[in-house]
Amino acid sequence: MRHEKKLSDCPSSGREPYVWRAEAPDDLPGVHAGLIGSGLRLSEPVHYLLYAPLRRAETVPFGIEAGKGSHALAITPDRFLLSRNPHCDGQTPQTYSIPFDRILKLDVGNDLLLGWFSIAFSGDEGVRRVAFFYTATGMNHVLSAVCAYRTATVPEGMSPGGCGNSFPRADLWDRTNEAQTGLLKPVLVEGEHPVRILMSREVWCQQATGRRPACLSMQGVFIETSGGCLHVVEEAPLRPRMLCFGVNMTMIPGGVPVEETIGPHPRDGGLCMIRMKIGTPPAALDHDVVFDRDCEDAADGTVSGMRVRVS
Repeated sequence: MRHEKKLSDCPSSGREPYVWRAEAPDDLPGVHAGLIGSGLRLSEPVHYLLYAPLRRAETVPFGIEAGKGSHALAITPDRFLLSRNPHCDGQTPQTYSIPFDRILKLDVGNDLLLGWFSIAFSGDEGVRRVAFFYTATGMNHVLSAVCAYRTATVPEGMSPGGCGNSFPRADLWDRTNEAQTGLLKPVLVEGEHPVRILMSREVWCQQATGRRPACLSMQGVFIETSGGCLHVVEEAPLRPRMLCFGVNMTMIPGGVPVEETIGPHPRDGGLCMIRMKIGTPPAALDHDVVFDRDCEDAADGTVSGMRVRVS
């Protein structure tokens, strides 16, 4: 009888050429098949499963840090299951199980050829982070995994039918560029309705003589919806109007406690800023949203003065 060899039977250096979607743990290379397979509970369904080969990064925008290695990521109905193989002598492969109800935020983005995926979640002693880098040509698989996560966590009253482009505010796409819409469209859940939309543009502040101008704001969009908050912003260049390729999307789940302080930007009266405190101490983190005062589109009233909102 002919024995069909599975990918899981093959040794892996972690240097496969691209990111791919796997239908089952046996479609993962090397130790990842066993790590994910043994990490799944009995009869636990997998909504999405991907493999990302080893990808090094010397410098990364937006302060994202990630452990070295190849990774597999599984999305189940109530958690992320992530495996990491460092491919380095003396370092043991690891598996991380992250329940959805402990997630504070996700970050997904790319800088031309490099992509990243990062999870910040509440741990026993504070905020923990797990992240990986990958070749940006695999961004569609990572966004599909995020879509599977957001679809699995939609609040009551929203359709869990998947992600698509039928966002109620189609005019939003006329006001955002391709880099931003390329991150947003694939993860918006069908039936997701905007509560607040805020836009930002590139704004610089002249500093003291002999010092470079400071970038106070970059092109971006912040959307608060019935399913949470999504904030897409482009990387700040070294000087005004310089071409830059980095873009990042931060996603805050709808069930996470968020306290907001909203007011004028401390260094530019034409800008406003939201300081978001996500989670509860000791597992809490800050996230700032800078936006143009004249680009506000808020369904819950003006944000030009100071106010505090707890969701």
